Amino acid sequence: GPKGVLSHCKPGTIIVDMSSVAPGTTQKMAKIAAEHGVKYMDAPVSGGTIGAQKGTLTIMCGADEETFEKAKPVLEGMGDAMKIVNNMLLGANMASLAEALVLGAKLGLDNKTMYDVISTSSGNSYVVDAKMKKFIMPDKFEPGFAMDVQYKDLTLAQEAARGVKMPIPMSATCTAVYEQARAA
Repeated sequence: GPKGVLSHCKPGTIIVDMSSVAPGTTQKMAKIAAEHGVKYMDAPVSGGTIGAQKGTLTIMCGADEETFEKAKPVLEGMGDAMKIVNNMLLGANMASLAEALVLGAKLGLDNKTMYDVISTSSGNSYVVDAKMKKFIMPDKFEPGFAMDVQYKDLTLAQEAARGVKMPIPMSATCTAVYEQARAA
């Protein structure tokens, strides 16, 4: 429409659509973009949360060779940025879950009750499902995603935020929590 994305694009702009939609929708969008002098690349992502954590997502690009080559440096750089953002959230969620479970235990709640309620309430997250159900409740604490690796990812997020002059105080606090845990 008149206030949509295309109305703000200069001719030659490349739109990279990373959503998963029907091929007909992509073809329609590419045609409309071309009418505005804009290139359109469909680039849906596969690999899920685990792929994002490991930095191994697969991006499936559909575009002409020239458009693909122009967009390629941006797509290659997005993997590290996405991994940092995702793992910043993962680290904060794991630290928050640990604090919440200790507080709940001190208030007399058992892990099963907390899981049953949290997993069906607003506090639910990937961390609740993956970490609490698979490791905490069955009392399996073999290391998987090492604390040092999580700390490294949090410090990378801090560095990236400084690079764009953005304060991230919640993540700074989370990084300090991991630093204390590493020193213990």
